[in-house]
Amino acid sequence: MTILTTCVGPIHPGETGHPLGGQTVGVRLVPVPGSRTSSLGYTGNRGTSIGAFFGAPPPSPSGSSYVSFTVYGTKPIPTSLVLPCAGRGQVTFVPLPLQPPARTIAVPVAFAGQP
Repeated sequence: MTILTTCVGPIHPGETGHPLGGQTVGVRLVPVPGSRTSSLGYTGNRGTSIGAFFGAPPPSPSGSSYVSFTVYGTKPIPTSLVLPCAGRGQVTFVPLPLQPPARTIAVPVAFAGQP
């Protein structure tokens, strides 16, 4: 997945920008035949939502910039996020509350500025 950013012109290492509008992030149920849990993310028995964090999730999601899901589907990526202009990163999907046996999954993404 590539996330397009508002960065233009020559991009310098460490430069940041905002995601372009119209992009989405989503969660979906991925059943694994013959298994009650998946080798992917797992919300556990007490999960009430899933947070999609752009980069490593902080120790506490309160006050952090993330997209929250209470049902499967897609949502817009907020254009207020500050993201790298270029390079590789991850979106980490965290079941909330995060209690065993729930587990997170990180999905690799690429960031690309506009020419």
